[in-house]
Amino acid sequence: MRIRLFDIAKALLIMLVYLWHIPRIYSGWLGGGNQALAALNNVNQCLFAPFFMAAFFAISGYFLNSERAVLKSVIHDFLTLVFPALTLSLLNNVLYTLLYVYYSGDWLSRFQLYTKPEYWQDSLGFWFLTSLFFNKQVLRLLVCYVRKTEIQLTLSMLLCVCGLVLMNGQIDIPNWFHFKEALLMCPMSLLGYLCKKNEIELSHHTLQYFALGYIISIIVLSICKNLIDGFNHGSSFAVCYIPTALWLGVSGTALVLLLSYWLQKSAVLGYIGRLSLPMFCLNFFFIDIYLRIFMPLVDRGYAFIYVIAVFLSSFLSGIILSSLLQTKYLRWILGRF
Repeated sequence: MRIRLFDIAKALLIMLVYLWHIPRIYSGWLGGGNQALAALNNVNQCLFAPFFMAAFFAISGYFLNSERAVLKSVIHDFLTLVFPALTLSLLNNVLYTLLYVYYSGDWLSRFQLYTKPEYWQDSLGFWFLTSLFFNKQVLRLLVCYVRKTEIQLTLSMLLCVCGLVLMNGQIDIPNWFHFKEALLMCPMSLLGYLCKKNEIELSHHTLQYFALGYIISIIVLSICKNLIDGFNHGSSFAVCYIPTALWLGVSGTALVLLLSYWLQKSAVLGYIGRLSLPMFCLNFFFIDIYLRIFMPLVDRGYAFIYVIAVFLSSFLSGIILSSLLQTKYLRWILGRF
């Protein structure tokens, strides 16, 4: 059963993903330096990073089916998350190969990067989808074999601390398929599940208070110059910051849902939300293309127009290609989104 509120929330979140990656790909992959894009990166870091991945995990927890047999659930999640990630990663790398034949200047170095096994683990949105897969399996075990809510919450916090310790490198274990992020996000996915299980009404008025709390918290943290670099990224804050990071994740999720309430009649956003998985996977490729195509705008000093052009072009291209990938036969080949 689809719920338009959550589809719209996913549409808003996928927009933030695109907006988040534009300045980071510009400065990281392309090695560009621009004050306006650096400022946009700081805005993203301050306003959106603390919650937008956390919100995806909370929504995933809300839709967890704890009644289905464990083996069937694992197979379903694999076909829905991991298999599409693998196949779209392959498509992404094929497209990159064609792209860098055209951009021959850095073709050789890029080709050498893409042939390394470790790149294939991190390419595309692979880290997020595999992390979400592992998170769902941990959450399913937690809610199926631990009956008391208090114990579930306690264990989820312990798993979160364990994930944070591992991400900070206190214990050097390879992050195979990004299981550390999966542990880090256990409280968020469990809260989403408990909202559904206990039929907690996500009312407009309740969300308003949480959303206001998020805005006030961001202002206070910014004034104190102590803003946490995103609950979802984990490696840049200490264990003592977990309560703050959790609050930002929960209240930020409420902010997105509040906006979704205001936009509930939008059929377009609802449709985009249903395309969120393939759009997430393909955003890197399209952003990289349009960052290059519109580069003359930066050279002429039109950085603001440059960002808008890259965002709209990559986002619309993502919608178009994702719509094609959702057709019956391609879905069978690429996996169930």
